[in-house]
Amino acid sequence: MSYDQDFDPYAQPKSGTPSQNRSELTGSRDFTISDVLERSWQILRSQMGLVISAFFALFFISFSFQFIAGLMADKDGMFVLVHFAGGIVSLYITCGYFTFLLNLASGRKASLNDLFKGGPILIKAFLGGILLSIAFGVTIGIFIALGLILFNNTAGAAEIFVLIILGVFAFTFVATRYSQYLYLLVDREVGVMESFNLSSKLMKGRFWQYNIMLMVFGLINLSGLIPFGLGLIVTIPLTSIATAVYYLAITGQPIYDPMAIASKPPEDFV
Repeated sequence: MSYDQDFDPYAQPKSGTPSQNRSELTGSRDFTISDVLERSWQILRSQMGLVISAFFALFFISFSFQFIAGLMADKDGMFVLVHFAGGIVSLYITCGYFTFLLNLASGRKASLNDLFKGGPILIKAFLGGILLSIAFGVTIGIFIALGLILFNNTAGAAEIFVLIILGVFAFTFVATRYSQYLYLLVDREVGVMESFNLSSKLMKGRFWQYNIMLMVFGLINLSGLIPFGLGLIVTIPLTSIATAVYYLAITGQPIYDPMAIASKPPEDFV
């Protein structure tokens, strides 16, 4: 496997102010969900051992604290403490895993050490998660209030069903618009609010594309349950890589192509 040593989407800009360049959206290339999955499969095949090892490391570390917390269920204080510590460790490893996925998808050298590089954005990722939870809570609260005002406790099954559908749609809309904030924190080294703003701009007009892609990912992982869930060892890493490929595609960055003859990552899908 060959890499372009000069290609570094994580490096500081060579000209202009860093904040301006990091915040600039260069535009996406044309692609389909099939393109994303095909390229992701090629990347996975080229680094199968490394990717699966990273997946198992992520799973083991993330759930170790939860297991310990379960053993301390009868000790309320320790349970809360260990559970909280486990959440922080899980977020830290997740940030590192996103770094690993971006390195892999862009053609940079990826390693298991990437899993432990989430420190610089840990606080921002934590705050971003809180803000996203607040946004979800506000969305749900609005629809609850709307239902109480419109129906005044006289709503029938049909009205409640319509309200639930609209609520789910609004919830999904919020989740979609801010879905790229963590990749942006890793890739652009921007602030929390700026990552939300950039994600909203990136995902504008991509609601159906993104959610159809997630449904396809869900079906792929569902198929991975056969036999006995062993297929998930491949399908989860595949769809994880696909999220990084998708991010690179919508931000107009080069995507690594293991099948290409030239060493330079191509500008477009092939």
